[in-house]
Amino acid sequence: FAAALKHRPATDLSPFADADLPRELQPIPVALNTYLQRIHNHIESERQFATNAAHELRTPLASASAQAQLIAAGRGDARAARAMTAALDRLGRIIERLLQLSRAEAGIDGHARCDLVRIIRIVISAEDRTAITFDDGDIERAMIAVHPDAVALLLGNAIRNAIEHGTGSVTLTLRPGPILQIRNPVAPGSAFRHETFAKSAGSTG
Repeated sequence: FAAALKHRPATDLSPFADADLPRELQPIPVALNTYLQRIHNHIESERQFATNAAHELRTPLASASAQAQLIAAGRGDARAARAMTAALDRLGRIIERLLQLSRAEAGIDGHARCDLVRIIRIVISAEDRTAITFDDGDIERAMIAVHPDAVALLLGNAIRNAIEHGTGSVTLTLRPGPILQIRNPVAPGSAFRHETFAKSAGSTG
């Protein structure tokens, strides 16, 4: 086992086979395999994030570049300037949300704890509260094993997405577990997209 560990390439994150070790040493390869799997998951998550981020940024960058070229060539008018501003605004929003997602995912794997009820109320207070209803189910405190910053980032992003892409007020419902539901009306034909960056064909977000 020691020889296999010594000569293994740094890029090889595959699990070690059952080692012929004394019973009291058997937990060592088990723990090591768990650690290797965590590293593999982090690397794969970062790779997927980079791929998706590049895809998301390509369209607003291309749009802003095209409008800038028109303006630089003296062929752009007020519409070109407005189109470039809109593209840059969209680019800024995408970058901000990508950074939030990255920070949130980094915090999910931590060992911190927070009160979900308190975080929900803090996040709602920073949004347009006239468009948000919170049903706490008479739950005064709900401790979860997630970093509070990660919860706030994920929750804030989910609420803003609901407000921006829905058609009515947003309702947050908390139930024992704890289980948090975020609901609001959507346009006919809309469907939930499970992937991180998935969107409908007509989406501009």
